[in-house]
Amino acid sequence: MSTTPPPIPPGPGAAAASSSFLPLDTLFSNPLFAGGLGLASLGYAATLARRVAIRSGALLKRRLLVSLEVSKNDDAYPMLLAWLSLHRPPAGRIATALTRVHDLSMRTARRPLGNGEVATTFLLQPGYGRHVVRFDGAYLAVHRERKASANLNTGEPFETLTLTTLYAHRHIFEALFTEAYALSAKAGEDRTPVLSASGTGWAPFGEARRKRPLGSVILDKGVAERVLGDVREFWGARE
Repeated sequence: MSTTPPPIPPGPGAAAASSSFLPLDTLFSNPLFAGGLGLASLGYAATLARRVAIRSGALLKRRLLVSLEVSKNDDAYPMLLAWLSLHRPPAGRIATALTRVHDLSMRTARRPLGNGEVATTFLLQPGYGRHVVRFDGAYLAVHRERKASANLNTGEPFETLTLTTLYAHRHIFEALFTEAYALSAKAGEDRTPVLSASGTGWAPFGEARRKRPLGSVILDKGVAERVLGDVREFWGARE
């Protein structure tokens, strides 16, 4: 008659081995641990998605957009401000709402008249910040920014104008500057700019003055003729 041997009780080594492993089943069955792990996973996924979105947006911006920066020291800066101040006819309700300028700045222009009086003109310009302009069927984002640093010679703060549009519309920059220059040339075609030495270059001295006949200037006898002869000789040398 055969008998089954009695079971051998586990030794102390087996008990130590079973207690050394992390009871994952017990942890996952705990609702607090499972909920915390789920929240941590969602937070990590949200952070990763945010980083991917930021990098993708920066990549798309570099590929799809083109920007042009103009500093205040450039001659085109006042031309662009004058061009941006033009009143444009409405091109639809949505376009008018998008291109409406809410932040303005003022520039006072003075010019002497022939009778000794001074005419004062107040010019409204787009203020500092971001604006939207529609030109030649394309939209441009305009960012006028004032820097913290200043010009050591004049004390005026540095300013920049940044124009941004789609890369497919990059050709409008040339047309825009051409129109701005034509507007500036038309405004000063009957005036003479006066320049003064500023550092290593020349800077405008006040507003451009109105042209006047040479005969209206009181000079000694023969001085006007000599000045006129020098000017004609100078222009003749260019040819």
